Amino acid sequence: MKKHIVPLREGTHESRPKIREFSPETPPHSLQLTQRTDLPPVAESKMANKSGLSPFDLGLHGRATLPGTPDAAASAKASSAESGPSVASQTPAALPKSNDRISSLLGTSVPPEAALGHQFGNYELLQIIARGGMGVVYKARQINLNRIVAIKMILAGKLASEDEVQRFVSEAKAAAKLKHENIVTIHDVGQYDGHHYFSMDYVEGTSLEAWMRRHPLACDQAVRIIEKIARAIHHAHQNGVLHRDLKPSNVLVDPHGQPRITDFGVAKILDSDATLTRSGAILGTPHYMPPEQADRRKHDPSPMSDVYSLGAILYEMLTGRPPIQEGGTVDVLLQILKHDPIAPSLLNPKVARDLETICLKCLQKEPRKRYLTAEDLAEDLKRFRLGMPIKGRPVPCWERAWKWIKGNRASTAIAGVIALSLTGVAGLEVHYRQELQGKNEELQDSLVLEASQREALQKQKEVSERRRIEADQQRKQAETQQREAERQRQLALEQRQAADLQRQIAQYRELMARRNLYAVHIHLIQQAWEEADLELAEELLEESRPKAGEEDLRGFEWHYYWQLCHSDQATYTGHRLAIGGVDHSPDGKYLASASYDGTVRLWSSECEGEYTVLDGHDRGATSVQFRPDGKALAVGCNDGSVKIWNVDKRQVIFSFQAHHDSVYSVAYSPNGKFFATAGADRIVRVWNASTHEEIYAFSGHRDAVTAVAFSPDSRTLASASADRTARLWDLFGGTERAVLTGHKLDVQTLAFDPNGKHLATGSQDGTIRLWNYDEGKNCFAVHGDEQAVNAIAYSPDGKFLAIATASHTLRLLETESWQEVTTLRGHLQPLWAVDFSADGSSIATGSLDRTVKQWSTDQRQPCCPLLDIPREIACITFSPKGNLLVLGGGDPFSTTSEGYVLLSSVNRSKYGKQNIETLRVPSGPVQSVAVSADGRLLATGTGSPYDPDFRGVVQIWDLATQELLQTLPAGNGSIQALVFADNGNSLYYTDGSPEVISWDVQKKCLLAPLAGHVAGVQQLAVSRSGQWLASSALDETIRIWNLEDRSSVQTIPGYFGSLPIAFSPNHQLLAMSRAVRDESFTNLGREKQEEIYRFGDQVSYSPVADISLFNWQLKEEQIRLKGHARRVSCFAFSPDGKRLATGSQDRTLRIWDLASGHLLTTITGLNGMLTQLKFSPDGQVLASLTSDGQVRIWNGANNGVPSVLQGPTTVTSAFLDHPLVKNPQ
Repeated sequence: MKKHIVPLREGTHESRPKIREFSPETPPHSLQLTQRTDLPPVAESKMANKSGLSPFDLGLHGRATLPGTPDAAASAKASSAESGPSVASQTPAALPKSNDRISSLLGTSVPPEAALGHQFGNYELLQIIARGGMGVVYKARQINLNRIVAIKMILAGKLASEDEVQRFVSEAKAAAKLKHENIVTIHDVGQYDGHHYFSMDYVEGTSLEAWMRRHPLACDQAVRIIEKIARAIHHAHQNGVLHRDLKPSNVLVDPHGQPRITDFGVAKILDSDATLTRSGAILGTPHYMPPEQADRRKHDPSPMSDVYSLGAILYEMLTGRPPIQEGGTVDVLLQILKHDPIAPSLLNPKVARDLETICLKCLQKEPRKRYLTAEDLAEDLKRFRLGMPIKGRPVPCWERAWKWIKGNRASTAIAGVIALSLTGVAGLEVHYRQELQGKNEELQDSLVLEASQREALQKQKEVSERRRIEADQQRKQAETQQREAERQRQLALEQRQAADLQRQIAQYRELMARRNLYAVHIHLIQQAWEEADLELAEELLEESRPKAGEEDLRGFEWHYYWQLCHSDQATYTGHRLAIGGVDHSPDGKYLASASYDGTVRLWSSECEGEYTVLDGHDRGATSVQFRPDGKALAVGCNDGSVKIWNVDKRQVIFSFQAHHDSVYSVAYSPNGKFFATAGADRIVRVWNASTHEEIYAFSGHRDAVTAVAFSPDSRTLASASADRTARLWDLFGGTERAVLTGHKLDVQTLAFDPNGKHLATGSQDGTIRLWNYDEGKNCFAVHGDEQAVNAIAYSPDGKFLAIATASHTLRLLETESWQEVTTLRGHLQPLWAVDFSADGSSIATGSLDRTVKQWSTDQRQPCCPLLDIPREIACITFSPKGNLLVLGGGDPFSTTSEGYVLLSSVNRSKYGKQNIETLRVPSGPVQSVAVSADGRLLATGTGSPYDPDFRGVVQIWDLATQELLQTLPAGNGSIQALVFADNGNSLYYTDGSPEVISWDVQKKCLLAPLAGHVAGVQQLAVSRSGQWLASSALDETIRIWNLEDRSSVQTIPGYFGSLPIAFSPNHQLLAMSRAVRDESFTNLGREKQEEIYRFGDQVSYSPVADISLFNWQLKEEQIRLKGHARRVSCFAFSPDGKRLATGSQDRTLRIWDLASGHLLTTITGLNGMLTQLKFSPDGQVLASLTSDGQVRIWNGANNGVPSVLQGPTTVTSAFLDHPLVKNPQ
C-alpha cells in the first residue's frame, strides 16, 4: 500500500495533529500571509531546498509570516516599538468622543470598538462583525433607509497605503459586479472623510467554518451546500471575477442554511490589468490554495483555481479536516505542490466512492485535470445527489505510482543500486540454494501439502462460520424488517380504519342533518297545503329534491304532496288580469276564457298550446258562453255591451248595448232560441238569439244581478243577485215565478241540474242550497269550508257538482250522497269561474291569479274514496302486480247472508268511480282475504265479530276466473287472519284457537298445526320471503316460526294479542304495539276510564299508542315511534322498507321515516278509525280502510308535471268594478 509522506514541522519532532485538534481562536486553516523580514536567509534556503525551489519561487523573499506565530509576534512587537506608544494604552478620557472626530478614531491604531455607537456618514455603527489584517466589518444601520447592513472599511483608515486602497476598491468593484442569491450583494461604495468603505447585505447567521463546528454535516448536506456555492462561483466567473480565496470562513450561512459568499479581497478581474498585490506575493489561505497559486512560477489564475478551493472545502466538510493539515506555512505549501491528500473514505467510511471521485478530481495538481468550470462541478454534484452516473473518474493506480516516482527521484535511484547489489549476491547464493533445495524438496513438499490442507480446512471453517454468521444476521435482519413491515402495515391499517370511521361518522351526521331538514320541509309543506299556500309548498317540494350525488330521501309522502300541488292537467297563462268566465265549446274543440284585461282567448284542445286572442272588449270581458251549436260565442263586457263572435272566422258578427252598466253574465238557452244577459243595473234581459231583439226585461232585484241560467227545458230562467236572493222567471208568461231566499250573503252563482230536478245556488256565505225549482222550495243546504262560493257547475250527467271557492280550491261533490269526492288545489288566488267539458272528462277553472286550469276527471287523484261500494268492507289487500285492490266484506250482523269480494281496478279512477267486479261468497261475511305471491289464488275467510258461535270457512278461488277451487274444513270460530306462504303452496290461518292451522294447497290436506300458544291466536304476519311467520295470541306473546322446518324459533313476551303485527320487507324488524295488561293497576284504570299496560319494566297509560320496531333476531327494540294519541290499530311497511304508515283510533294516518324515526306527515279528517292499511307492491298507492267501511286510495305516484300553456301578455285593459272585486268574500 502506498504511504502518504507528510513532512514534520521544521525543528520539532511532534506527530501530526489529530482531526479537529485546533485552537478555536486561530484555526490553522484560516491563515493569512503577511510580509516578514525576520527570517534568516539560511532558514529560507533550508526550507526551499526541501522542494528544490528558491525562496523567491515560494514568494517568501519578502516579509511573509503567519499571524499567531512567534515570528509574527516579534514582528508586531518591533513594529510597535518603532511607532511609539500605542493608542490602546491611552486612557479613555484621552480618546475623542464627538461625531465629527470619528475619523480620527478610525484613522489611528485605536481598537475599532471605539467607533461603535457613532455616526459614520449615513450609517450608525452598531457592532463589529469581523476583523482581519487589512479591514474591519461593522454591523450598521443605514439611516436614510432605516435598514441593517454590513460596512467594510480599511483598518488603517487614513493611514492606508495606496496598495491597500487599490486592493480595497478592487474588492468592492469585483463584488459589485455580481448579483446572485448565494453571493453577498454590495449596496454602496464610497469614501467618508478620507475613509474608504462599502456597504453590503447583512447576513444573520455565522461562517461556514463555525457552522461546521456546531452542525455535524451529512454527506448529502455537504453536497447541497457545495453545489450552491459552485453555481455562485460560476456566476462570478461568467462576470469575469476570480475569488482566489475561497475557504469556510469566507462563506456565510444564514438561519435557513443557505450559503452566501463574501470577501473578494484578493479577487482577480479577468478583463482588467489591475493587480491586487505586489509581484511575487502569495495570495489566499495555504490550506485551500491550489498548486498553481502556491507556486509563483506557475501563478496563472483561472476558474479551475477556484474549483480546487471548492474541492478543499468539500474535503473538509466530508472528513472534518483540510486536505493538507500538518506543518507550518512552508510545509503546507510544499505538500500542496508535491503530495496528494489522503482519500476521504479512509478518514470517513461513509463517503461514497462517486463523491470521493468528485472531491479528488477537484484537488488534482494539474488544472486541466480538474473540472473545467464550477458549473461542471455543480452538475456532477447534482447527478450524484439524484443518483445518476457522474462524469468524473477516479485516478488510475499507474498514474498514482508515476506521480510518486516523479516526486521521489532520489529514493528511486537508491532503490535501483540496492536492487543491483542484491542481484550479485543472489547469483553467489544460487548454487547453495539449489543444493539445499534439492535436499529439502521432499520435506518441503510434505510440509507445504500439510500446511495447504490445514490452511484450506481453516479457510473452509472460516468461510462456513462467516456464512453462518451472515446468514444469521440476514435472518435476524429479515425478521426485524418483517416485524417492522407488519407493524407499519398494522399501523397503516388502523389509520385507514380510523379515517374510514371518521369519514363514515361525518357522512352519517351529514345524512342525519339532511333527514332532519327533510322532515321539517315535509311538515312545512303539509302546513302550507292546509293553508292553501301552494307557492310555498311547491318551493319546499323543489328544495327537497336531491342534488347530484346525494341520496334521495323522498318517499311516499313527498310524491303525495307533489300530486296534491300538481293535480291539474294543464295551466293556461297569458291573461294580464283576473278571469271572469270560462266555457267549453259543445264539440269539445275549444275552451274560451274571458278576462278583465279586455281579451277572450280560444284555447285549442286538439292542438295543445294553440290559441286565438279575441280583443276589442272595452274595459274588460266579464263572461263568455258558446251558442249550443258551437258556431257563435257571446261575450259580456264591462262597458255594458255584448259581442257575438263567429267562432270559425274569428269575427264579431253582432254587437249591441245590452245594459247601462257592466254585464256580469250571459247565457244561451239549451234550445238555442233565447239569450239572457244580466249586470250591475239590476235588470235581467232576454233576447231573441237569432235577431238579437229584446223579448223581456225582468226587474225586481234590489242589487246587481251576478248570474243567469236556463233550465234544461228552456222554460225557466234563474237569476242570482247581490241582494241575497235568486229569482225564477217564466219565459213563456214573462212573469216572475218565485223568489228564493235563505242565503245570508250575496248569491254569486247558480246552476240547473241537467236531469231537471234541482237548482243549485252558491253564496258568499259558503253554502250551496238545493231548490226544487218547480215548487220554488229549498230542499237542503250543503255546507263547505265557510269560504265564499264564487261559481258552480254540474257535470253533463248530473252526478257531480264542481264548486269554485274563494279558498283557492275546487271542490267536487257526488250529487247522490252529497259527499265530497275530492278537493283540488293549484290556483294561487280565489276561483271565479268553473265549467265541465261536454263529455264530462275535464273541468276548467278561472282565477284571480290570471290563469286558467284544466282538471281531468279520469286521472287518479292524490286522495279519493271508492264510491258505489258497500259500507260493510272488513278487509283489504293488493294483488302482487298492484293492479287490483281486493276488498272483502258482508253484513257482520247477518251470518246467514252471503259475503262478497270486490275486485277494484286502481289504474284509473274517475273521482271514485271504479271498474269493480264482485265475487259472491255464500259461506258468510268475509272477514279476511289473502292473495298468493304469484297472483293466481285468492283465499277468503268468513266470520263475524258479533257472533261467537259462528264457525268460519276458508275457501280458495282462482283470482282470474273467480272459480271456487277448494273449501277447507270449518273452524271453531270466525277466521281471524290468513296468509299464503311458499309462493301459494301453503296457507296458514287462525280461527281463534291456540294453534296456527296449516293447509297444503297442492295436496289439499291439513298439515300439522303450529302449536305453542296457550291462548287464542289473533294475528298472523308472514315475511316477504315466505320463510318466517309471526303469530300473536291472547297469552300475551308473539311467536316467530321457521316455516322450513315448522319450528318455533323465538317467543316475545309482553304483547297484547289483539294488536296488529307486521314484518319489515327485509324480515329483520317486527312492528308491534308491545304491551300487557297490569292487573295491579286495574282499579286505578277504572277510575281514569283507561286501560293500563306494562311495557317491559315500565308502567304507563295507554302505551299501545306507541309503535315498537323490534329486531327479533337480536332480541332488542331498535326504534320506538311516538305520536298517536290513542291505540294504534294498523301498520303498513312501504315495499322499500324506508317508510311505515300507521293508523289509529285517533282517526289519523301517519307516515314515519324509519331511518331517523321522524314523523313526516299526519293526515287528519278521516270519518272513522283506521282498521287496515296496505301499500301497493310498487309503493305508489296506499289503501286505507276505516271503521265506517270507507276505502280511500292515497296516490303517491310521480305522474309528471302538468302542461303549462303560455299565451302572450301584451294586451292591456281597464279593470272592472265587479262586485267580487269590491267584496271577494
